Amino acid sequence: MVESVTLDEKDFEIGYGLGLLRVSESERLGCSTGLTPQGRQKVIEIHVLGALGEMAFARWLGVPFVATVNTFKTRPDVGEFEVRTAGFHNGKLIIRDDDLDTRPYVLVTSTHPPSLEFRIHGFLLGKDGKKEKWLTDGGNGRAPAYFVPQSELNSFESTEGV
Repeated sequence: MVESVTLDEKDFEIGYGLGLLRVSESERLGCSTGLTPQGRQKVIEIHVLGALGEMAFARWLGVPFVATVNTFKTRPDVGEFEVRTAGFHNGKLIIRDDDLDTRPYVLVTSTHPPSLEFRIHGFLLGKDGKKEKWLTDGGNGRAPAYFVPQSELNSFESTEGV
C-alpha cells in the first residue's frame, strides 16, 4: 500500500538549504559533483530531493527529522532506515554494492522538480535488493546498481524484512 505525505513551503525551504549544504560539503571534501555548471545544478536537485524525501518519510513515520550532513553510511537517514528518493512516481529503489546488507532501504518518490507531495512505497533490506537480475547501468554515469521494482518491496503493514 502506497502512503502519501504532503510537505509545506517551510519544509521545502529547509530541504533546499540542506541540499545546498550537502553539495557544498561534498565539494569541500573533494567529492565529484559534476564537471559543468549543468552537472552541478543536477547534483543540487538530487540532494534537495533526497533531503525532502527524508523529511517526508520522517513525518510519515512520526519521528523527528534530523538534518544530517557528511554521515554517509555511519548512521541511517531516518530511524533505522536509509531513504532513497526518486524524482518520478514509477521510480525504482536503488541499492548499490557498498550499501549495508543489514539496513532497510525505503523508496520515496515525488515528481521532479519536487512537488510537495511524496509517496512512500515500501522497503527492502540491502542484502535482499542485491539480486543479479536487478543489476543494471542506470545511464547516469555511476557504477551499475540494483534497481529494485516497486512490486518487490515489503509493505509497512508487515514487519517482514526488518
